[in-house]
Amino acid sequence: MAYLSAKRCRCKSGDLITVRSAVLDDAAALIDHSTSVLLESTFLISQSDELTLTEEQRQDWIRQHAASPTSLLLVAEVDGAIVGMLNFACGERRRLAHRGTLGVSVRKDHQSIGVGSALLETLIEWSEAHPAVEKLCLAVVETNGPAIQLYQKFGFAEEGRRQREVKLGPGQYLDDILMYRFVDVAK
Repeated sequence: MAYLSAKRCRCKSGDLITVRSAVLDDAAALIDHSTSVLLESTFLISQSDELTLTEEQRQDWIRQHAASPTSLLLVAEVDGAIVGMLNFACGERRRLAHRGTLGVSVRKDHQSIGVGSALLETLIEWSEAHPAVEKLCLAVVETNGPAIQLYQKFGFAEEGRRQREVKLGPGQYLDDILMYRFVDVAK
């Protein structure tokens, strides 16, 4: 992962969003972010009590992204606090090394103001400058309409569904929608 210089933009609320690569010092704040998002959201696969990462384990995760030329770990900050995160990593096997999977999370009180857009825009710009990255992939639960619309806005399309993939409780399931976007590599 290249350490990207901080990129700043104004969100719909007028606040300044800073998007940058995560660094080791972000480990505790990333755990706090993940815990908050898991407590707030019904759209994520994990539940808050399943997050048992230590600060050292989160630092290892940051290091793993930093060591790979086809990985990216971004944070979005508003007023110095992490309010969004995007992680992306390409496959390790040669036949899958051209495609990577991404995940995005934004704190509830900062959703729908441009944080997710700033993160995705940064990923797409970065991927277009990396010829090894040809395809961006993600999964999103069928009930997460705002996220689906965001991904579609950035050119992602549905390529399949995993039926009854997420079990909410007895007899309650959600489909997981698989989405993709091919990268237009700048020549």
